[in-house]
Amino acid sequence: MYAIFRAGGRQYRAEIGGELNLERLPYEVGEKVDFKEVLLLGNGPQTAIGKPLVKGAMVKATVVEQFRGKKIIVWKYRPRKRYRRKQGHRQYYTRLRIDDIVPPKAKAPAKAEEKPAKEKAAPKKEAAPSKPSGRKSLAGLGVNERIVNILSEGGITTAGAFIKALEEGGDKAVLDIKGFGQKGLEEVKAILAENGYELPE
Repeated sequence: MYAIFRAGGRQYRAEIGGELNLERLPYEVGEKVDFKEVLLLGNGPQTAIGKPLVKGAMVKATVVEQFRGKKIIVWKYRPRKRYRRKQGHRQYYTRLRIDDIVPPKAKAPAKAEEKPAKEKAAPKKEAAPSKPSGRKSLAGLGVNERIVNILSEGGITTAGAFIKALEEGGDKAVLDIKGFGQKGLEEVKAILAENGYELPE
């Protein structure tokens, strides 16, 4: 069995008992590390390919060594400019020993509930008609923008607030808002009635 997992933006192939050199990881020697970003799990014909990850799969490893790679020379040169730069670099690495590759847990097949041979179908209950929301804005119901602006100055912005004002003070409570007249009142009432709202008489 082998696994392809992702660590530090790179992909690695892991086999149980093998060792891998990864770019430096913040772990001490002897510490256990679990990699859960498994992209592929190979096990002969039972290969699992992640979309993008294999859910439940895991690669378990132990930190064997923290070390540095061979020195490389970085040389920069520009002709006719008297520009020369020489710089050395040694990359930090972490050596891991792969202890185990954990496959995803197989889901138990759901058992179909046994139904009696003769079972009468329960009569379907008709769903009660849902009441329109009082939180819906007047603008969202299609009320004229000018009327919406006038009502908002009086603190009425939703259908529920408009109906509550009518219940508490009747038409006068709404008509007292500056710039709001009888024509606007009838228009808003008609729109609310079309949308299924119950208006106080």
